[in-house]
Amino acid sequence: MNVRPPSEFSIATTHGRTIRANLQFAVGGGRSFLTHQHVPYPFHLTRPFYLDRERPDCATVYLQSVSGGLYRADDLDITISTSEGAAAHVTTQAATVVHDTQSDPVRQRVSLRVSPGSLLVYTPDPIVLFPSADIVSETTIEIAADARAILCEGQTWFDPLAQDRDFGIVETSVLVRGLDGTLLAADRSILPGRALKQRYSPLVGYRAVGNAFLLGEMSAGLDPSDVERDLHALGCLSGISRLPGANGLIVRLLGPDGGTLARGLGLVFRAGFRAMTGLDPAPRRK
Repeated sequence: MNVRPPSEFSIATTHGRTIRANLQFAVGGGRSFLTHQHVPYPFHLTRPFYLDRERPDCATVYLQSVSGGLYRADDLDITISTSEGAAAHVTTQAATVVHDTQSDPVRQRVSLRVSPGSLLVYTPDPIVLFPSADIVSETTIEIAADARAILCEGQTWFDPLAQDRDFGIVETSVLVRGLDGTLLAADRSILPGRALKQRYSPLVGYRAVGNAFLLGEMSAGLDPSDVERDLHALGCLSGISRLPGANGLIVRLLGPDGGTLARGLGLVFRAGFRAMTGLDPAPRRK
């Protein structure tokens, strides 16, 4: 996987849907709740669920898509924020498909703002790339010094005609900043579908890739070797590194397929939640 600044694509998107979604969480009366939501088509948002008996303040919502996937030149912007002391988990109901984009990529920007003393978890299911699908994904996390955040994301690919056709290009970037704008960590990558069939493929036969960021204090502790062992037992290849300045951990995963990758990212989410709160999260059923 080569690392370079985005973007591989120099042509601005001129077609497709422009979609802006915004979620804001606050805490009151012992529970976190949505103070603002703007979720235009094709998004749909469930009501908040309070799944964790020992963390009744933590609100879980499912951000759903009702349009059958993402299409050529779709332009998505998702902003999620927490007020001081709030706890929220935003996930999806299933994987999102990216259809053939005809060299006019889907662009997705996710902005997470985590206020002092709050917890924000964002764990969308892996994106599924169809043949000739291109996507540029940019995620920015602004986090207070005493806040905590978990981000899990991944991509897999599938040819519905079983002809082993290549997806296009996946560009990803994740920037982690303090609330004052100080850059704490940066991760950028580009993965062309055609490279997977080369003799020295960067994925050595794996068909799904993922990253997870565990940011902030982990009061209950987390042993990276234990997490890597558990991921290996699932069938994932993984590596865990500490971010600069003791700001958290990054977990990289390879999976033989999207289902295995999703289970691996779920395992990392549970390990991170346990380390940050001292509690095992309740199942997030889908």
